[in-house]
Amino acid sequence: MENQRRDNSGILILAGIALGAAAAYFLSSEDGKETMRKAGKKAKKMANQAMEAKDNLTADLKEKANKTYNDAVEMVHDLTAKYEETKDELTEKAKDSALTNLELLEQGIAKAKAKLQETKGV
Repeated sequence: MENQRRDNSGILILAGIALGAAAAYFLSSEDGKETMRKAGKKAKKMANQAMEAKDNLTADLKEKANKTYNDAVEMVHDLTAKYEETKDELTEKAKDSALTNLELLEQGIAKAKAKLQETKGV
């Protein structure tokens, strides 16, 4: 088991050295530098695209939030106006009903007084 680990360790060390040497050669060569420059440009372009997408998404979310807020404010105003209108209508109906009942009461009192006068005068 320990021998197997040593064998694997040696292979991994050699692979690391080989990859490091290849990377150093590749990055120091003109082709490597050009590839790095292109990769840097592409990474910068992708970062700009990501920022633009984030900005667009943020703007869309703000617009939708503002529309939802404005719709809610309008709904509250509409409901408040409807409440006031209904309250005024009901108040007017209650006032009319009270006046009608008062008139009927006064008529009833007048009739009762007249009957009392009749019975006194009999």
